[in-house]
Amino acid sequence: IVERMKGTDLVGLDYEPLYRYSVPEEGRAHYVVDADFVSTEEGTGVVHTSALYGVDDLRLCQEKGIPFRHTVGLDGEFLPYVEKFAGLHVKEANPLIEDDLKTRGLLYKAETILHTYPECWRCGTPLIYYALDSWYVRTTERKAELIANNAATNWVPAHIKTGRMGDWLENNVDWAISRSRYWGTPLPFWVCDQCEEQRCISSAAEVGLPDDADLHRPYIDQVTIPCAKCGGVMRRIPEVLDTWFDSGSMPFAQRGHPRHGTKEFEETFPADFIAEAMDQTRGWFYSLLAISTLLFKQNAYRNVICLGLVVDPKGKKASKSRGNVLDPNFLFDNFGSDAVRWYFYTSTPVGENYRTSAETLRETVQQFFIPLWNCYSFFITYARLDKFDPSQSQVPVGERHVLDRWLLSRLSGLVETVTTGLDRYDANEPARKIQRFVDELSNWYVRRSRRRFWKSQSDRDKLAAYQTLY
Repeated sequence: IVERMKGTDLVGLDYEPLYRYSVPEEGRAHYVVDADFVSTEEGTGVVHTSALYGVDDLRLCQEKGIPFRHTVGLDGEFLPYVEKFAGLHVKEANPLIEDDLKTRGLLYKAETILHTYPECWRCGTPLIYYALDSWYVRTTERKAELIANNAATNWVPAHIKTGRMGDWLENNVDWAISRSRYWGTPLPFWVCDQCEEQRCISSAAEVGLPDDADLHRPYIDQVTIPCAKCGGVMRRIPEVLDTWFDSGSMPFAQRGHPRHGTKEFEETFPADFIAEAMDQTRGWFYSLLAISTLLFKQNAYRNVICLGLVVDPKGKKASKSRGNVLDPNFLFDNFGSDAVRWYFYTSTPVGENYRTSAETLRETVQQFFIPLWNCYSFFITYARLDKFDPSQSQVPVGERHVLDRWLLSRLSGLVETVTTGLDRYDANEPARKIQRFVDELSNWYVRRSRRRFWKSQSDRDKLAAYQTLY
């Protein structure tokens, strides 16, 4: 140990980089700076910063005015000017870089550290963070309005409003709307080759095309327009629009508003309610809220039911790549579509994940549909034998058997409970109460009333029993 010093004593000192490849032609790039994301709780308290390959790194370098340039291409391989490792994938180059540093006497220590690392959710390929230029909508400028419009919306479950969705809005960042893909809605931005003048196009006519022209790639990429500023040629940028921007535009775009369909749009906006899974707080729920706030100063929906995800019995998200997806057609063929619907209504409180399997669907059928079907089968069998006519004069409820009055009372309470629940966008508890009612119907009413249906005489009591069960 030559000397001990505090981290603050190092701030501002220059150091010699291990490789000169990333040194910009102008500007000071390799020196020690302070950062708010470095912790002394783990590691050394000293962090190497690579501006173009980490969110915090880029923000720090932009704040400090540190210049930077890419050393790696979009294919994950080192660029040609990184001579020793040009053309190598960053993962393949690791051992070669280690050997090179060791040969040059610059390697202090080499070891393997276990830590989390981003991978492609489909194929498991290791990923790298990569800074790209993008087009943004400055949503941060309307952050207060986004928060206010979300607060005026009814969320089910309620904690999502100020929890997951609220946190997302409190930490709102500008919306990157461009994507480096081929398929999608082409961004309507044209830029001049000479003076870099920018123009946003709002119609096919503006670029000399008929209204029925195909405005997708590759056709739209061939369209150029003259630059009004310098007379040069303006070409469309290659990026396409974030698909969530398309989805968030749905309320008015499906009607053709504002060019036409305004009446239909105004009659159906905002929506009474929407429903989707929890992950849409960053997707559709947000894009609808953001675009509607920017354009119409209100949310696009009044109520939102936020559901959990379908997972396997071990709690892992259902995914084709994992091979744990249940084929819907298998479920429909073996248990029926109604059983699938009823399972999602009753199995889990709204917002929690659905641990789904063939066994859980089988239980749904056994616990609800078979008892319900048995009640119906019992009724229809004896009603046909006795030629029951539901249009006959009703036996006054006050004169019916106590079991009839009990069941009708339970039914009346059920109707009120279910209506109240659905009016507040709660489907789970009302559905569970229906299931409990069917249990009472089967195991108490029908079981205790069977002799009234079985008896040979068609008296007033039997008629009351049929009318009640009907």
